[in-house]
Amino acid sequence: MWQSGSACYSTPSDANRAAASAQAGAVVPVGSDVAVVSVVAVSDTAIEYRLTSITSGQTTARTVAVDPQPCGLLTYTDGLTMAWGVALAWLAAYAVTILGRIVKDAINGGATYGNS
Repeated sequence: MWQSGSACYSTPSDANRAAASAQAGAVVPVGSDVAVVSVVAVSDTAIEYRLTSITSGQTTARTVAVDPQPCGLLTYTDGLTMAWGVALAWLAAYAVTILGRIVKDAINGGATYGNS
């Protein structure tokens, strides 16, 4: 699994396609001119863009090397692990509270402080 933005894809080229699609249609500065970006080709390791000048209509090709990252998003099992950790922390806090009451009663000889 490969990640692009906040989504995971099954192949590196799918992740690169998603990254390239985010740039398609953008207007970018090129020197003293501006150009519209279009995607020409996408592979596992590179994206080829075509920059078309708005003023002159001249096109320029640019190839960008891309190394998509392995998917690092949280999954169901990650959430389950964190939920068990939180539940155990609450149980530990409750156990410490109960043990504190037991120790306090043992020290005070079971006194109820005038409560009946």
